[in-house]
Parts: sequence; C-alpha cells; structure tokens
Amino acid sequence: LLAITKASKYLGPAYAHLWPLAAGTASSLYDFHVVKARHKDEDSSDTKGCFQWLSMSLFELSTVTFGTGRKSRFDLPTAIQKLYRVEDLGAHLVDLAMWMVDVHQTLKRGRNTGY
Repeated sequence: LLAITKASKYLGPAYAHLWPLAAGTASSLYDFHVVKARHKDEDSSDTKGCFQWLSMSLFELSTVTFGTGRKSRFDLPTAIQKLYRVEDLGAHLVDLAMWMVDVHQTLKRGRNTGY
C-alpha cells in the first residue's frame, strides 16, 4: 500500500491513476483492521499489526494537494479529489495515533514497542 501511495504522489501525473486505489485500500484497511477490530477488542492485535504501515500510507495520502499547481509531483488532478476526502484520511491517521497512546498505552510500556 505504501509503495502504491508513494508512486501516485511522487512519480508524477502518469501515476495519478493509482491514487484512488491507494485511498480506497487505505479506507478499507482502516474500516476492517481499526474500526471493526476495535469494536470487538479496544486494544486489538489487528490494529496493532497494521498500525505502522497504515499510518505511513495515511500520512502520504492526507498530505496531497489537488489542482493548486504548487508542486507538480504532489499536485494530483482535481477529478481524483472527488473520489475521496483527504480530511477523512487525515482523521484516520490522528485516530490511530490517539489509539496508540491512549488505549495501547505505549508510553507506559517498559520494552520496545516498535510496531
């Protein structure tokens, strides 16, 4: 997912068609491994397992621009913007970060939690 996301964002307009795939996959993964998994168990192993890679992908997806012309390699066509709301992807990222600190309580753990 991260490779597809970065290709759609950094390799220019020829790869912009990958953005809907990346954004849709990230949204689906968030729904399945975060929302549904945490409904069953607030400190879900599924959520922990997808945290790092999904977070990196959500960051890349939530920091794109559409049609501003500022930087061509980050600036995706405005037609793609209508498919997914970047703000929702950013909110998913913040939700995962809050879960890691507040629920999974990484700050209170005495050993490496690099996942």
